[in-house]
Amino acid sequence: FHGLSQENRFHGVDVRNNIYCPSGGDDLGWLGHYIGKNTHLKRIELANYAPNGQGAEFSRQDITSFGNGFNSNKSICEIKFWNMNLSEGEFFPLLSPFLSNNQSLVDMEMLDCTLSHECAHYLALILESRAANSLTVFVLEDCGEIDDESFAVIIRALSRHSRLKGLGLGDNLFGRNSYSELATLLRGSFLSLHHLYLGNSTIDDEGINAMAMTLTENSTLTELVLSRSRSITLRGYQSLSTLLENPSCSLQMLDLQGSNVDDEAMSAVANALSNNQSLKYLFLGDNHAISASQGWAALSCALCDISSINKTFLSNHTLQTIRMRSVELPHCLVSFLKLNKIHRGKAQVAAVNKILMHHADFNMDSFFECGLKMLPFVIDWFERAKDFPRDFEANLEQREVSAMFQFVQEFPLLCVAQEA
Repeated sequence: FHGLSQENRFHGVDVRNNIYCPSGGDDLGWLGHYIGKNTHLKRIELANYAPNGQGAEFSRQDITSFGNGFNSNKSICEIKFWNMNLSEGEFFPLLSPFLSNNQSLVDMEMLDCTLSHECAHYLALILESRAANSLTVFVLEDCGEIDDESFAVIIRALSRHSRLKGLGLGDNLFGRNSYSELATLLRGSFLSLHHLYLGNSTIDDEGINAMAMTLTENSTLTELVLSRSRSITLRGYQSLSTLLENPSCSLQMLDLQGSNVDDEAMSAVANALSNNQSLKYLFLGDNHAISASQGWAALSCALCDISSINKTFLSNHTLQTIRMRSVELPHCLVSFLKLNKIHRGKAQVAAVNKILMHHADFNMDSFFECGLKMLPFVIDWFERAKDFPRDFEANLEQREVSAMFQFVQEFPLLCVAQEA
């Protein structure tokens, strides 16, 4: 709605970026009229695009003129408000018919906008009263002036939208009310949320604990962004670890860039990843607080515990990528990640290759209590391992003979008797 200064306009169009910049109420009226008539328009972005800070202000009458036509549109699927003062001119009440009744609308986003207390409550009313619960994406980011109570009211209103897949609430001030409502929303069995963005927010340990407790019952969330959330301490990461080690955890991507992840926090996450079979991507950004001897060592052990063959087999074979900036990961950790990535989706192959790489001799003592009954299974394991792809020399034939020889040494009479 906010236009460029006159020297940047050519018949209302920013020729550099193909952005239409209305210069007054008449422009808005005609624009709204033709949008309302259009049956093919799918996406619209309304922004205060004023590089020189000289945006044109529009009155309640201007917005009403725009809304009279705009509210008739039934084809728009995505609407985005960017860098706008949505509290002025009773914006939401005037566009309420479109926002409430357009059943095609699936994506609603507000970024870097100003919302008053009254405006936030009216937005919540619209979300609750929509004729169709069709929203799949809702974004309310960097609206810093919104208070905790108003934020909570908006989050509560989203409970009606069971089709919601993506939720962005980052760059906002979280308080007790808002993260309590978020926890309640995530607990809902009706919700199948996939992506949750809480980056650069004030969510703290209490908020993370409330959220993690409810997400242990969630099996749909695949991406969680907590980047630059500097209010989270070790206690919060311990709560997050409880979620990661839960068998029903479905997270595939966790973004902790710019957050307070030190050796203790990394160790807590690493211990949880030992039992995690879903997380593939861990983003840590430019983090120099994790040392090779503690944090990275704990994560390396989670990916490949070489203390025994069984513990190597039970290690994490899912995590593929740790994204860092200007930080070099330890060589062994890079090697384990590479194995997991090469054999992604085939955890058994990754496990077998890690065993072959880090255990030169296979001690068969633990199998002897079952006698020779275990020998066919051991031989079958080696035969199947020969078919697995690898880029190192495994000496499988020699190891197979060694394992068989251990059985012969332990049960010489049984072996002779069976041969006879």
